[in-house]
Amino acid sequence: MDEKNTVRAVAIDYKAVLCGPGQAHEGIAELLRWLDERDVAWVLLTNDPMDAKSALAAASLPEPALHLCRDDIPNKAKRGNGAWLEAVADRLDLRMNQLILIGTSQFDWYTGIHAGVVHIHARWASRLGAKITSLMSDEPADVIELLKYFLLHEPRWAFRLDDEDRAFAIRSMLPFNARFPRGGGRTFTIKDIFTYENTVKVGDEDARDVLMLHLLCAA
Repeated sequence: MDEKNTVRAVAIDYKAVLCGPGQAHEGIAELLRWLDERDVAWVLLTNDPMDAKSALAAASLPEPALHLCRDDIPNKAKRGNGAWLEAVADRLDLRMNQLILIGTSQFDWYTGIHAGVVHIHARWASRLGAKITSLMSDEPADVIELLKYFLLHEPRWAFRLDDEDRAFAIRSMLPFNARFPRGGGRTFTIKDIFTYENTVKVGDEDARDVLMLHLLCAA
């Protein structure tokens, strides 16, 4: 089993890959190529059996490391059941926290929740509005950014987890004078954003959100 604490496989609902026979969503080919270059496997999930190799070749897309349909899931569990991602982890000999799921429906979201796997909603293929609370990606390039900056690095945070009846708290301590880059040669400290409540941007994102996402991804 891979001992790394980083994402080693990305499971993707087929509707986030193909938008029609022989047609791939814009940016998907680049995402799959980027994953391959970093030795991150990709897994295709379909409800019904299909000739995935031929369907993907017709859209000029590479073959996945694994293709699973409902027939491959124990008890033929419907989408929404964590068994889908448990099957992925078992076939690839990975831990659940080494997977992420890119989905297009509420049922994909439930699948991620029940398996304890990070879920990303592919807004380029389905816009569900306020029906789910999940990480959102407007285009496949957003997934690359999330992986590149948050999920393909070994955790850099030390944290303590308190779990009392599953109402848990995470504490992470940083030196008060630790400085973080914000672009353009500028830096900021945790006091700037939490003590003085200054608004600090890291690129287009609020520094508080960036630090919190780093913490949650590490945990």
